Amino acid sequence: MLTITEAAAATSVSRDTIKRRLAEGTFPGATRGAGGGPGGTWRIPFDDLADAGLTSGPQPGTTTVGDTNTQLAVALAENRALRAHLADLRRMLVRTQ
Repeated sequence: MLTITEAAAATSVSRDTIKRRLAEGTFPGATRGAGGGPGGTWRIPFDDLADAGLTSGPQPGTTTVGDTNTQLAVALAENRALRAHLADLRRMLVRTQ
């Protein structure tokens, strides 16, 4: 799950493009979590970006350095997003105890 900024970086499009696609309903798996703007931070599944044609996975046997760098950037962005989500869950758990 990626934030708007992470999704824009992973797909080499602007944040405005990601926001416009969110408003159009292009990313059906996108959710809003805690933090961020009025409704919370958007979390966009990488698969939704791929389904929208905003990413291009490498074909078998054709991985290039650019593809690998993109995959690494996406993996790092997903890792940051998961860590942030885990921190949110831990804070919620502490509040309930």
